Amino acid sequence: MTTNAYLKTRTGLFGLCWMLVSFVPIPVLAELNDTCVVSVLNRTVQVKADGTWVLPNIPANFGPVRARATCVADGITQSGQSDFFTIPPNGSVDVPKIALGPVTPIPSQVTITAPTTTLTQAGKTTQLKVVGNYANGSTKDVTAKATGTQYLTSNPALATVTADGLVTALQSGTVVVQAIQEGTQGLLQINVALSKDSDGDGILDDVELRLGLDPNNPADAQDDLDRDGLTNIDEIKHGTDIRNPDSDGDGLTDGAEVKLGANPLLADTDGDGVPDGIEVATGSNPLDAKSFDLNKALKNITVTPANFVLNVNSVDLVAYQQLKVIGQFNAGGTIDLTAKARGSNYASNNLQSCNFGAEDGRVFAGSDGGCVITVTNSGFTATAAGFVRTFTAKALSYVPISGFANNVDINGNYAYVAAGSTGLQVVNVSDKNNPKVAAALDTPGNANDVSVVGNYAYVADDSSGLNIIDISNPLAPTNVGAFDTAGTAWDVVVSNGYAFVADGANGLKIINVSNPAKPALVGGLAIGGTSKGVDVNWQRKLAT
Repeated sequence: MTTNAYLKTRTGLFGLCWMLVSFVPIPVLAELNDTCVVSVLNRTVQVKADGTWVLPNIPANFGPVRARATCVADGITQSGQSDFFTIPPNGSVDVPKIALGPVTPIPSQVTITAPTTTLTQAGKTTQLKVVGNYANGSTKDVTAKATGTQYLTSNPALATVTADGLVTALQSGTVVVQAIQEGTQGLLQINVALSKDSDGDGILDDVELRLGLDPNNPADAQDDLDRDGLTNIDEIKHGTDIRNPDSDGDGLTDGAEVKLGANPLLADTDGDGVPDGIEVATGSNPLDAKSFDLNKALKNITVTPANFVLNVNSVDLVAYQQLKVIGQFNAGGTIDLTAKARGSNYASNNLQSCNFGAEDGRVFAGSDGGCVITVTNSGFTATAAGFVRTFTAKALSYVPISGFANNVDINGNYAYVAAGSTGLQVVNVSDKNNPKVAAALDTPGNANDVSVVGNYAYVADDSSGLNIIDISNPLAPTNVGAFDTAGTAWDVVVSNGYAFVADGANGLKIINVSNPAKPALVGGLAIGGTSKGVDVNWQRKLAT
């Protein structure tokens, strides 16, 4: 992931300039740029010059996956991969950092074996062994969770499977255990047989009794009680409901799904956001995440909020509204279409008042006035009406602060002031017309900046570096951790468990503060000049 830090640097005697530097929360060997392509589950996208990328329409039900990069520059090819991550249905995810270096290959085939595939006692276990077979002819044991393999069982009521592949019998029946290794899957059928089969129809007595069948009537195995095209014994083998023709509620009968090769227990087999039944009805392939026809599948689209007001004050000068676009299927159900990757296009009839940011569906305020945002997708249109108004902030009250008020952050009814030589000052602002200093904590250095996240205030404390203060009780702030940045800490931003410090002549320092009592340096960058300001923007997204 490329994270951008904007460092304000004073160079020379009079010049003030801004420098943009790219960094990650851990040391890296190289960064992605426009000489690279990134792929996930065989979907590929070109990386932009700034190292950012967006990859749309990724299937969401293939377990932990990696993002892989290939970069070719000056005749030299470099590759790299991210750590494992899981793709959420109909959403987006921040992808872990892609580090250039050795790459773990993706198996072309996955096979599962077990010492026994029939378990005859409740609580009895069998350990699966999963082997990845690779294009170069090699094999690798990928049984352990740490290798990225995910396990699923078709019916957890009959048998469970742990994250490391240990199957435990619970009730009689047949389950299919699935092992998924970076989109490549293997299947193994496990039979739990806790009783006999008196009528020899292939269904154990306790299963027949549990399902309301007759353990002494062999003919009932061939019945099709729900008329879905699967006999009772076939339903039991597939883990579907013998009395529900559509076990996953996707609009296709269980028999039709089995015939197609779709999963009768998963409403959206290919994870593209469109249920299997709708895909078949509209002529697309429920087994291919790239195959869907929203033009035929949708009844309409809506935008929320339908009306919004952006209030811009003279201090912040920035206001925005995040829109959400939802498509309604003809057959019922919805799909999130906010992402442009889903085919949505945004237009404003007044760009002077309402314009767009980098995030899909985010509308930013410009000058005063009204606007209409029009969203189109697959021949459907929806609108949202906005209005922008600006106002000038006026002082309501005043409270004297010991020291020099360098910066402030707000949390609830308290303002936390970085007050120079007097450290952190805590001001009760519950009564906006009568604020009062409620508590104070002197810091070792000169408090230049403060950032409040959760129950902690992070103070850029000049020559003493970063100080971390517990403010769970605002009336009794307590210093719980500190890190000497070695330079002069002027500014701090805390995001995703990391503190980013503008450290004067030492440039940027990145500190892991996930444990506030033990902050640890994970990276930094010397950029020249005196760094006095920092901001953070996590940019890379992967959409499903």
